[in-house]
Amino acid sequence: MITLWKFIKKKYRITSRYLTVFHIILLLFTPLYAHFPYIIITAEKEVSLLANLAPDATISNLAIMLLIGGFIILPGLFHLMRSFNMIKVLEKPQKD
Repeated sequence: MITLWKFIKKKYRITSRYLTVFHIILLLFTPLYAHFPYIIITAEKEVSLLANLAPDATISNLAIMLLIGGFIILPGLFHLMRSFNMIKVLEKPQKD
């Protein structure tokens, strides 16, 4: 948290944004870590994350399809964002 304030003070915008996202992810996963493997806790019972796992074949097929989809979709998304000048981090600054 202190490092985030230092980056904001020095006006490192990109780094402070990534650090903020990292802090938010940590805040969202803290309850999951504290109550693992129970994701839903009620007065009567607890629903475990590990109680009803999918078969290994399903999980491996899902992983393969996510990788293939990522390799197909992400380059097109990068090109789309680049063509609309939404990505300016990789460009060299122009000298006037």
